[in-house]
Amino acid sequence: MEPGGACVACHDWGEGPAFRFAGTVFSKQNEADQCTGLAGAKVEITDANGQILFLTSNSTGNFYTSGRGVTVATPYRAKLVYAGGEKPMSSSQTDGDCNACHTAAGLNGAPGRIWAP
Repeated sequence: MEPGGACVACHDWGEGPAFRFAGTVFSKQNEADQCTGLAGAKVEITDANGQILFLTSNSTGNFYTSGRGVTVATPYRAKLVYAGGEKPMSSSQTDGDCNACHTAAGLNGAPGRIWAP
């Protein structure tokens, strides 16, 4: 669904199940919306207490976790792991709508899309 779109923003409006964390992994930094992302990438979210949540991108590159019953102490740190490489985020975050900042051009200091290392 909607690769590159702000997942949590739509899923908070009742258009699907509520998500706590969601985004899209792409193969290039500035990929356009609606382009198929990268399947099989691992997203590791480490919360402020050291608890790690593991997510995997699906066939369209999207990763997500339900908003129900998922407790994550903020701020959290995220890291992408793919094909033996790792790409950690440079700063801690509190918002789980990853694509809200990881747009093709990048917003709020994000360098563009979430893309493979």
